[in-house]
Amino acid sequence: MNYAFGSKAALVAALLERELERLAVRVWAEPLPVDTLEVAVAAALGSFLSEVRSDPRRYERLAELTALARASDALVDAARTESAAYRRMIAERLELWCAQRGVRLASPQVVVSAIHAAADGLAEWWLTTRDDAQVEAVIAVLAGGFARVATTQ
Repeated sequence: MNYAFGSKAALVAALLERELERLAVRVWAEPLPVDTLEVAVAAALGSFLSEVRSDPRRYERLAELTALARASDALVDAARTESAAYRRMIAERLELWCAQRGVRLASPQVVVSAIHAAADGLAEWWLTTRDDAQVEAVIAVLAGGFARVATTQ
């Protein structure tokens, strides 16, 4: 397969990009609910985890591929590119949410990074535990931290 992509790094980058686009269509294409940031983040995390739960093996393989890419000098740029693209998608949804509510965030990039970290941690937790009984409570705790994010009109 390397011959079609020119290198292993190009193959990994193409796979990560394809999966990111797939995730974007299913999770991040919808605007965040025009409510509090806490409610919006909870909805986004819930949508994201629903996607993970719909095909756990796919996300386990994607997590393995991403970890492999991060650990390899030859592939680390592919992992960083995928992560940056993911944060851009979150930022676009967050910007739309701010525009709809007529507010500005004091530290939008911190919020984007926190949402990204919460989504990654939530997926890792669920893939490891498969604890459906606690999903809503875990999402509520993760999203609860966003209630303290400073906004201005």
